[in-house]
Amino acid sequence: MKVINFMKTDMICLDMKSKDKEGSIRELGEYIRKTGEVKDHDKFMREVFEREKLVTTGIGNELAIPHARTNLTDKFLIVFGRSTAGVDFESFDKRPAKLIFLMAIPSKNIDEYLVILAHLTRILKNEELLKGLYSAETNEEAIDIFKKAEE
Repeated sequence: MKVINFMKTDMICLDMKSKDKEGSIRELGEYIRKTGEVKDHDKFMREVFEREKLVTTGIGNELAIPHARTNLTDKFLIVFGRSTAGVDFESFDKRPAKLIFLMAIPSKNIDEYLVILAHLTRILKNEELLKGLYSAETNEEAIDIFKKAEE
C-alpha cells in the first residue's frame, strides 16, 4: 500500500504560517475540512489533540505525524505541510518539525492504518525524499517526489 494513493496536490501546504503545534495542526486541519470527507470537523480536531496529549507525534529528524483514528470518515486522508521555521512538536531529539503529515484514519481500518503509518515512517528515512520535500517549489513537485520514492 502506497502513501501516494492518499495524497493529493490540494492537500499540500509548502508554506505553513503557524509557529506552534496547535496552530500547525489546525492549519493543516483546514485542508481536511475542505474535503468534506469528515462528518464533524471540530470533533475530529478534538480527537487529534486528545491523541497528541497521549504521546507526541513528533518522531524526530524534523518530522511529525499528528493523527487520529476516527469514526467520522470512511476515507484515509493525509495532508502534508512544510514549515520553514519548524514547529516544536516535543520530539525526542528536541528538533522542531519541518515536515508535518496530518492524517485522518477511519477507525474500522486498523490494519491498513498500521501498514500505511509504518510505510510512511520507512520512506521518510529516505534522504533523497527528504531533500526533495525541503526544496519542492510546487505541490505537483512534492507529489512527484513521493511517487519516485515509492517506485
